[in-house]
Amino acid sequence: MYVEVLEVVGLAGLPEGPRTYSQVERVVGPWHTLRPLRDALRLALVLVDAEALRTLLADWGARDVEVTGDPLVEGATWAAGASVRAAFSSATEPQIRVRATFHLDPPQFAELRHHALRDVRLVDSLGGGPTLELHAGVRLGADGRSLAVEPLGVAVGGVDHPVAGPERPAWLLPLLRRLRGRVAATPLPPARWGEAAAAWDVDVQRGLRDAIHTLSLPPAEVPGLVPLPGEPGVLDGPRVVPLRWLPPWTQAAVGWVGRVCVERPDVVVVLDGPTEGAWAAWWARQVEADSAPVEQVILLVPDDERPA
Repeated sequence: MYVEVLEVVGLAGLPEGPRTYSQVERVVGPWHTLRPLRDALRLALVLVDAEALRTLLADWGARDVEVTGDPLVEGATWAAGASVRAAFSSATEPQIRVRATFHLDPPQFAELRHHALRDVRLVDSLGGGPTLELHAGVRLGADGRSLAVEPLGVAVGGVDHPVAGPERPAWLLPLLRRLRGRVAATPLPPARWGEAAAAWDVDVQRGLRDAIHTLSLPPAEVPGLVPLPGEPGVLDGPRVVPLRWLPPWTQAAVGWVGRVCVERPDVVVVLDGPTEGAWAAWWARQVEADSAPVEQVILLVPDDERPA
């Protein structure tokens, strides 16, 4: 699954209008234009992905975030973080509207074909192609410490389907629930390495093995990574060096390779990560190879001049 078209209205700093994405996208521009672009992509699954919303709100300055609603996200509250208001383009009517169109992968489309045997409403949808459109609204509360998420529409193949009420198809919520975690815009947290090492899950263990192997090769060249509780370390002679002691670019490489190999999201959005030189080719291979772990990579590359 990957993002075909995304339109977000009401997000500060983001030009209005739909934007089309390819499976390997590289966007170069000033930092202040790339950050809202990344946040817009993180909002693509705001209707179903509570963890993505929690992480986004924390980046906006919210503390102690609580997200409500399952399987559809209904809203969020937080204890402090007045700066969240700055993420909305309107001070008088702070609201954001998100319309995201995804290209479904073959297993997802096959699942819908199966459901079409029992739901004739899907027949027209399947004729419109393997696309899923999510339309949601996000409104900031008057207290500045809460927001509401409203489902505004879901369409398959360009055909609308009810999101609520007795007319909502039985297959819709399971389909939406399985979208969680498919869009990733942050590196793998250090603590996740130790959690993955302790998991009795063959896919997680294979991903961990692939991540450690990938990091030992160019362009990362971080041999000797050891997943440990709390954060990974690197073998250096008689010592195990904590990841936080290593250079920032090494930490970034470890985090992003871990995200790709261990979590295996469908869409990866990279800002403040390794994107230049050999890394650009590495990212493209993650999509183009037959056994590629991801389906779309969107590289956001700042061109601001940095002080020497």
